[in-house]
Amino acid sequence: MVTMTTSLRSIMELCWRRGQEEASLWVQALRYFAVREDEESREHVAEILQYIEQKNLLPPLMVVKALSENATTPISVLLSYITRHIGIEEEQTAENDALVKKYSEEANKMREEIKKLKSEPVIFQTNKCTKCAKKLNLPVVHLLCRHSWHQQCFEELADLEEDCPACSADNRQTLE
Repeated sequence: MVTMTTSLRSIMELCWRRGQEEASLWVQALRYFAVREDEESREHVAEILQYIEQKNLLPPLMVVKALSENATTPISVLLSYITRHIGIEEEQTAENDALVKKYSEEANKMREEIKKLKSEPVIFQTNKCTKCAKKLNLPVVHLLCRHSWHQQCFEELADLEEDCPACSADNRQTLE
């Protein structure tokens, strides 16, 4: 004999088996359990919300919409989910704000450095080759990044790189 409890469990088992591939199963299960007023269904709603949140399966708005289709769904079902999501969003916003501030400061420093490079002479006081670390002697290649090379050392590496060979790894990382 199939009881209601068995049927509810089988719905959850189907979601656990197939829900990763088909996120709409979780929405359908959420809607189904939300219209039911028994305690077991509310437990399943909480379990579904926790799984959706952990796996980031659905946007919060879709979850709220699914639960709001039933006028009898208590707000307590959604309260902890929404509170956690708002907390996560606030943390992400704070992190993004910090990154924006950091990048703005870096950009301002770069603008100032570019301004100086355009208007002031650059003095090179390096006395060792960046590649071989031997004392520099003519002919020498000086770059605005302040790396200096014997011409031969530079030509060996410059054929492989478009930028300063010493800076190219950092530049590539910055671009990524």
